Amino acid sequence: MLIHFGMNTKKDHTKIYSNDVWRTEDGFATTKTPTTILFGEDGEFHSFGYEAEQTYTELIESGEADEYSYFTRFKMKLFQDESISTVHHPELKRKTRISRDLTLEDITGKGMKALKVFSESIRFLKEHFQKSCKVANFKLTKRYSLVLTVPAIWKDNAKQFMREAAKAAGIDEDFLTLAYEPEAAAIYCKEATVQRKEGTEGCSLQSFDAGHQFLVLDCGGECNCEMAAFPTTYRQLGL
Repeated sequence: MLIHFGMNTKKDHTKIYSNDVWRTEDGFATTKTPTTILFGEDGEFHSFGYEAEQTYTELIESGEADEYSYFTRFKMKLFQDESISTVHHPELKRKTRISRDLTLEDITGKGMKALKVFSESIRFLKEHFQKSCKVANFKLTKRYSLVLTVPAIWKDNAKQFMREAAKAAGIDEDFLTLAYEPEAAAIYCKEATVQRKEGTEGCSLQSFDAGHQFLVLDCGGECNCEMAAFPTTYRQLGL
């Protein structure tokens, strides 16, 4: 599973600026980074994404990894635990209910509060975004809105958990919007210049005409695929 972020402006909401400073182990630039987070010996945040992967590999090779906590591919744990909690076994429901007390296990079995794992991940992405804007000399307003996308298969308790994680990461809930991933893609597709038109002055690319429908296929990183059809009048964003 990979993380990706971008931003747009009020002047042209179809123009998206995407992060491109992450580097793979081979040194290639990429706009995405793995959903991987590393915590140090004291339980404090150490690194995220490719940096966390590379650091943990080095720690294993040097025999110093035992005191560290390494979490990977953890986003869909909210969906998996949610599925288990629907089983008609009260004892399982108590153990797997998504709440502030939910605990995740790292790859070696060490436990940590899920809220901390998610909030530190969101905090890193927020701070990385702010630093990237500063490097690019892009001035942010003091109060800017953030959109956090979530899988459409998540239910209300998983979405509420993400809101609390974002709040713990220092994001003002008044400036936070949660949106389904395929819906965010649909709104962009609706506005994007993807339709070829021929006129008296030649050919041009335009957005979809009213009355058209289009299909969004969201193929996730953990073998799940979400499909949704939308009319060109679709404008909703936010849960």
